[in-house]
Amino acid sequence: MILTLIYLLIFGPIVALAATACTAQNAKGTCISTASCTGKSVAGHCPGPANIQCCIPKGSACTANGKSGICISTASCSGKSVAGHCPGAANIQCCVASGGSSGSSAGLCGSYAGA
Repeated sequence: MILTLIYLLIFGPIVALAATACTAQNAKGTCISTASCTGKSVAGHCPGPANIQCCIPKGSACTANGKSGICISTASCSGKSVAGHCPGAANIQCCVASGGSSGSSAGLCGSYAGA
């Protein structure tokens, strides 16, 4: 019993830290050990030791609306998913930053284009 309590006190914070959600390159990820990541590890988005990094899904590079992104599942994208720029299933789309306006239809010109 005492040994279990000591184990939890020592390793509990590390386990809790490793399960932290994170966002990197507009993709949703989890703060885990780089050795455990089966996707792409991105430094600078997680607290703790250097080997705890944001693990995001693997994806090929893409460009949509003048913005660079990665082809990942729409469920994993924390930015804006843009269809038609990635191979694969319909839910695999180009995930780009949602802010800014590089060729975006959100501006005044976009309003006229749809009129």
